[in-house]
Amino acid sequence: MTKRIAASFLALVACSVATAQGTLSVDLLDPSETSGTIPDNFKIVDVYVDIAVTDVWAACGIVAFTHNGATFVYFDADPNTYGTQPGLVNPGVEDKFTTSLSRPRPRDADARFTNGGVAVAGPVYGGPNAWTYPGALNVAYFASPPESSTSPSFDGCVARISVDISAVGAGDGAVWGAGLLGTEPAGAVFVLRSEPPPPPGSQTPGTIVATWDVPQISGINWGMWYVVPEPTSLILLTLGGLAVRWRYLDRPRSK
Repeated sequence: MTKRIAASFLALVACSVATAQGTLSVDLLDPSETSGTIPDNFKIVDVYVDIAVTDVWAACGIVAFTHNGATFVYFDADPNTYGTQPGLVNPGVEDKFTTSLSRPRPRDADARFTNGGVAVAGPVYGGPNAWTYPGALNVAYFASPPESSTSPSFDGCVARISVDISAVGAGDGAVWGAGLLGTEPAGAVFVLRSEPPPPPGSQTPGTIVATWDVPQISGINWGMWYVVPEPTSLILLTLGGLAVRWRYLDRPRSK
């Protein structure tokens, strides 16, 4: 049964994107939105799905790549298992700030990290194993045990994507954000992008969802970025005033 569900979902990835019964969104995790302390060198995005009240979440898939020195944080950090052992489900509350997957759960619920209720089907692209590399994540997953047409409908977070920014060099003044590709501010430097891998032109978005009533996938392309703010007007005025003063002090004085 599980293998049939996994195979069916992976086959749907090749289908055209359908009208959504599940709407995906992403949000950068703020310390005020969680218990515990987010490590200083971690930046975290939660993927949220809003399911139609007449439908039930069935499966998701994520393809994402890190950029500019960022790396994915997995709770199973053994380099010998990268790409062969997903290590993406049920990290435990003690490792809740690592990358993990679940069926729709409240953002900070313990069950999200201890009883995710999902199984990994494989990769969205290629096979047979999910990619869990420092610079690439490629995974499809589904409800386990599976839902049915009579299951209650739930909205909630279905993925936590955590990256280590120790080597990014953004600086203490950087302003961080996450959202749909194309909504990033001017000057944004990406540390993660969830989008189809090369070659370009794929119709499958980087993060996808399927529901019980509409098994054909829908999805979004999104990213995480930072911006180094321009100097404030006050600073510019201060520098301008100093320049005027320096010019005044440098003028030849009349005797």
